[in-house]
Amino acid sequence: MDCRLSPLAARVLVSEYQYYDFRAIDRPLTKKEMAALRSISTRAAITTTSFTNHYEWGDLKANPSKLLEKYFDAFVYFANWGTHEFYIRLPQESVDYKLLKAMIPGETGACAKNREIRDR
Repeated sequence: MDCRLSPLAARVLVSEYQYYDFRAIDRPLTKKEMAALRSISTRAAITTTSFTNHYEWGDLKANPSKLLEKYFDAFVYFANWGTHEFYIRLPQESVDYKLLKAMIPGETGACAKNREIRDR
């Protein structure tokens, strides 16, 4: 018995979709920083306060955490397979980590201290 699909059968192609949106809130990006971001993606929408891109068949060619640490204050990511992420950078002295961790149940979120935010 031949179980192959007929060449006349409809083909269903399933692609992925990923959306990345970074925002600078405290200060605008410099031209040099915008050029560095452009080297990561030629298709991204880059302004003095944002880097936004989506992918259907690829992925961001950089580590989002490193981009957040170096250039931005907030980051949103979602993918069509159900991943949704939101990150925000805050000065350590403005966060009550004990209270924040108590407000984030289970594994729905995380709170981490990184090195002190410096002038970028």
